[in-house]
Amino acid sequence: MFVLLLALLLPACTPDDKPDTASEDGVDVDEDGYEAADDCDDSDPLVNPGADEECDGIDNNCDGATDDDGEGVGAWYADVDGDTYGDLYAGVLACEQPPGTVADSTDCNDAEAASFPDNPEVCDGIDNDCDGRADEGATDIIQSFEDLDGDGYGNSDVDNVGCTLPDGYSLERGDCADADPTINPSAVDVCGDGIDQDCVNGDAVCG
Repeated sequence: MFVLLLALLLPACTPDDKPDTASEDGVDVDEDGYEAADDCDDSDPLVNPGADEECDGIDNNCDGATDDDGEGVGAWYADVDGDTYGDLYAGVLACEQPPGTVADSTDCNDAEAASFPDNPEVCDGIDNDCDGRADEGATDIIQSFEDLDGDGYGNSDVDNVGCTLPDGYSLERGDCADADPTINPSAVDVCGDGIDQDCVNGDAVCG
């Protein structure tokens, strides 16, 4: 009888009627709206998955990385060849500039110091100015002239412009008879033979 009376006097206690007390997993010590299970520092309300990353040496947004994005963070790019132009595909986000990096990311070949945007093109087989072509419009390009007779002087009317001297061409021009090696600007006129050996005045001036 006593047991029955006690049961009637005590309120029924079902799982749904348990006090609304946070479990260990539901604790939010710093009251930032994130439970301890999700908050990487539940003692600091400024550190949680919804916080903005700042340059302060702390993983503010709980993404496992420190100072990797957010206000004050800069993008830095590897400059292996030391030409002050960086590799777009070798970048890092950091608050301080890491050694060996630059803020520029326009280097087309970070293994070649002579290759970067607006560098004057020269005859070296390298794309110096990063336009996708090598040696075009090189500042040291040469003009040569067809030299069929091999006397060191070429035909002024037949030239070649490039980084190399082709076979059968000379750097000197002015040969007036490119089929005869005895006739060229360095030859000496023979008086009275009617031949312009030195390609100057049509014939030697005899006197």
